[in-house]
Amino acid sequence: MAIQLCVTTVHGIDLPNAYIKINQFVGDAKYVSYTVRTYADDAARQADKQPLDEKNYSFDNDQSKGNIMTECYCDLMSRPEYAGCVKA
Repeated sequence: MAIQLCVTTVHGIDLPNAYIKINQFVGDAKYVSYTVRTYADDAARQADKQPLDEKNYSFDNDQSKGNIMTECYCDLMSRPEYAGCVKA
């Protein structure tokens, strides 16, 4: 599971198909935190290139929802900086 989005790097380079993937998550009954890595595109990720960016996010865990990874992606896609993303 991953998402794609048009991203502009801190150096001003536009990446029309940036590949954004949750790398890891940790959590308990009340709280989940996760790490997101951004690659230039899926080909860069598959070629084991270094991510261009890495960010950490967190949210309150609602255990009734089920799959934590799915909930991490739902949280990620609800954030304003990921508006307009599509599932990859």
